Amino acid sequence: SVVAIFAPKLAHFSGTSIGLAGNLVVLLSNSNDKTPFIVGTILVGFSETLACMQTYTKSVFDSDLTVLEHKLKVQYAAVMVGVTFAFGLGGFIYQRFGIDGVAIFGVAMSVFELLSFLAYFLLEMKPLVDESVTKRTDRCTSTSSNESSQDDNVGKSTFSVRKGDEMVAALDFFLG
Repeated sequence: SVVAIFAPKLAHFSGTSIGLAGNLVVLLSNSNDKTPFIVGTILVGFSETLACMQTYTKSVFDSDLTVLEHKLKVQYAAVMVGVTFAFGLGGFIYQRFGIDGVAIFGVAMSVFELLSFLAYFLLEMKPLVDESVTKRTDRCTSTSSNESSQDDNVGKSTFSVRKGDEMVAALDFFLG
């Protein structure tokens, strides 16, 4: 996908979401009508993320071309192994459960990928801290075995986020 070159995260998220929609179209459509099946199958094709993965790999390892070359080779090998087993697994699922089974498996994998992408998004985001960061001072209190601590927030820090920075961070994540 050309979009993956300029905005890989946007291409990854939108492609997987469109693929999820395609699997749902196939799952929820009347099995006698071929039009929804064809449309759903076309939509599933948008879930291809190889170009996004290559862009991620290049952005992480672009400082050392030898490491980048090795990582891309490993990536291609993993894709080939995945493709080999995917067709066999898809055939097995189709034989046992029909097209609905394949669509359910596609929905499950798309949801798993979107949740993984969301986890990556949340882990990659850095907290946006205002200049007025406030820290609580540690208050140490001695306690005996019969007493309990009077301050459950000892050592905890608080920070405030400027209004609107969440949206800027989300846009920066998807486009950058």
